[in-house]
Amino acid sequence: MAVAFPTRRHSSRVEDFNVTPVVFLQNNPQYDCVAVGALVMFGVTPNTRALISKRDTAVALPGKWEVPSGPCDDPNLTILATLNRILLEETHLQIEFIADLAGVETFDIQTGKRVRKFTFIVQAQDGIPATLQKYQAWDLVSLDEAFQAQSVNFGLLTFTSASQREIILNGFSKYDEILSFRSWCRGGTI
Repeated sequence: MAVAFPTRRHSSRVEDFNVTPVVFLQNNPQYDCVAVGALVMFGVTPNTRALISKRDTAVALPGKWEVPSGPCDDPNLTILATLNRILLEETHLQIEFIADLAGVETFDIQTGKRVRKFTFIVQAQDGIPATLQKYQAWDLVSLDEAFQAQSVNFGLLTFTSASQREIILNGFSKYDEILSFRSWCRGGTI
C-alpha cells in the first residue's frame, strides 16, 4: 500500500506524482528507476535564491553541483513522500509546500538502467541546511548566477549536466509566477 505524502502540502499541479515509483514504472516501462530533486527556493524577487549542493568526492559526478536529489528506492513511499524524505536526509530541511514541477531529466546510469528524474519547486520549513549527507558543500544561487553559467562550467560551479542548469532556470521562472499568483493569500511566500 502506498504511503500518502505525510502531512505536507502540495499543489494540484503535482498530484500525478502522489503515486509510488512501482506504479509510475508500471505505467512507463521505458524507465527502470525514478529519482527526484528538490529545487528549494528562498526569498522573493528580486532576492530569490535556490539551494544547490556540491556532490561529495566519494559519489558519482564528484565535485559537481546539483539540487538535492536521490532515488525513489522505497516502493512503499509515493514519489512526493520520497522527495520529502530525501530533502530531510540530505539537508535536514523539511518541505513546507511542493509548488510545481521544475523539470524532467532522463539519463542512463553506470549499471545501464534508464532513470527518469523529476525536480520539484519546493519551499522548506526550516530555513537553511544544517548538515549534508552525500554533499560536501551547499550554496544559495541567484537567477543571475545560474543564468551566467552559459555552459555546464561556470567559475567554481560545474553542474552535473546542462539540463540541471536549465531546470534551475526554469524553476526560477515558475517560482516567480507562483509568487505572483499566491502572494495575496500567503504573505509573499509560496
